Amino acid sequence: MEVVAIIAGLLIQIAVLAAVVAAIVAIVRAVRRGGTWDPFAGSHWYMRPAVSWTDALLQALAASGIALAAVALDLLARQSGWAFFSGSTAVFFAAVAAFATAYRLRAPLVLTFGVLAAYLWTGLWLSRWAPTAASRPVVTIAGLGLLAVCSWALGRIHELSDRTRRFGFVYWLLGLLGLLAILFWVSSQWGMATIGGVPLGRTLAGSWRMWLGLGTLLVTSAGLMVFWAVKQRSAWPEILGLAVVAAAFVVFAVVPPAVASSSYNGPFSAETFKLTTGAMAWAITFNVLLLGGLLGLVALGYARREDWLVNLGAVLLFLFVLVKYFDWLFTFLDRSLAFIVAGLLLVGVGLAMERGRRLVIKAMEADDAAV
Repeated sequence: MEVVAIIAGLLIQIAVLAAVVAAIVAIVRAVRRGGTWDPFAGSHWYMRPAVSWTDALLQALAASGIALAAVALDLLARQSGWAFFSGSTAVFFAAVAAFATAYRLRAPLVLTFGVLAAYLWTGLWLSRWAPTAASRPVVTIAGLGLLAVCSWALGRIHELSDRTRRFGFVYWLLGLLGLLAILFWVSSQWGMATIGGVPLGRTLAGSWRMWLGLGTLLVTSAGLMVFWAVKQRSAWPEILGLAVVAAAFVVFAVVPPAVASSSYNGPFSAETFKLTTGAMAWAITFNVLLLGGLLGLVALGYARREDWLVNLGAVLLFLFVLVKYFDWLFTFLDRSLAFIVAGLLLVGVGLAMERGRRLVIKAMEADDAAV
């Protein structure tokens, strides 16, 4: 149940981040188009999830039908004693049906459901294949991180053709949101406390099925990135960043963290848990990767002339400073002093980020005008 809660929490974070992305895209595009609330017009046509409200309704009905069929299969299998067709197998059939339907009907919303089902199925199976109960969160996080890298790279490959560009945006966006959700969670004290302690070498000597699953995801992500690099040589900085993140998740599974105690009750509690040297090293590593990824997101928005990406990166950077301050530094300072420092820090960071965001967007507009 702990692993299911972790997966459900990550999927909820992905949904929240998706709502933030949609809001930022709509606001930015509406402002630039003089108040016209059509954020997917013009060069952003590939971001449109449906061509009409009727199409959106039909896609939603298709995704709902697949989900209900998966639930019915699970219930029927449990009542009939066919345990193999229940649980994760029903989720697998739902993902396959969603992918087939999406490509047949060219339905991005159904594809979104399929990718989320693939996240859920991967997490459930990897947790089942983990050698010990303590290692399940580590194995699940590593596998979901590699799957998010695969989704990102697959999306970029789809974007190379106008025929599949709408699907490419879905793959890439869900890969991006998946990585952000995982890194935000695993770089926090709460995430480390949920992971718990795993003795060194226990996952390394784990079941062959677990390593077969992780190895398959690793080879798939590497193959997709190589194919992407061959097709689009200018994307090597983005590919290099993804490769670093994928390598970090693999090492994370081999050398998992361990905490001295798991009595963490939140940033406002007087009682916290103690990190070992290895756990602190992993916390620092994931925070550095997250910060680098957010800065890279701003740089990517500038490189692709996507002002909504620049704004999204700026918003997430602000949230990063806010969340990490209260997650890590708040527990080491006096409460009254912590709030004073937090206020000054957030004001300063907010002003600096807004100035930087305006300079980046101004440079983009100047480059576009020159062209």
